Amino acid sequence: MTTYTAIANTDIDQDSPVTQPLMTAMRDNPIAMAEGASGAPKLRTKNVFGGGSASGDVTTNYDFTGLDNFGGARFFIEVSYTGSLIPVWEISADAGAGFGAATTFFGGTSSGSVSSQLFQGYWNKITGSFEFEPGSGSVTVANTGSGVTTLRFTTRTTLGTGGATITCYIYLMPDGGESTT
Repeated sequence: MTTYTAIANTDIDQDSPVTQPLMTAMRDNPIAMAEGASGAPKLRTKNVFGGGSASGDVTTNYDFTGLDNFGGARFFIEVSYTGSLIPVWEISADAGAGFGAATTFFGGTSSGSVSSQLFQGYWNKITGSFEFEPGSGSVTVANTGSGVTTLRFTTRTTLGTGGATITCYIYLMPDGGESTT
């Protein structure tokens, strides 16, 4: 793996000479960033996946950890449910002192069955905003900023009756990423 070398401002000011170490760093740094070298800005996408199924009147959490070095994430959520229940989706974030209050981004209005429903959008870690596509609004979570390490998607059902089942799959692609090695 190529080594990343930080280039100080004093190495590139108007009075600094062009040196062999400077030119080597300028050549190698983009390669080191693409390879995910230690100390290099992160460029690769980290792909994480969670999924599961629950029955009845239950709450299920899907936690995505290791988001310390990312500025945000694209997400895709597929959910299906059967039986007599109303699904509610919530989002919260942990900045080291526990999860903030959950924010509802979808609250079903009627019970019944849905074979497949897709939510997709983008989460901005610094502002805490979730933008949903296509043009279906946005919400903001309580914990924001660079300290956020874990993102939690929660699904719960209300008014569930016997045989009600909810199944979901979440695919999260944080910006930047980390080395795959």
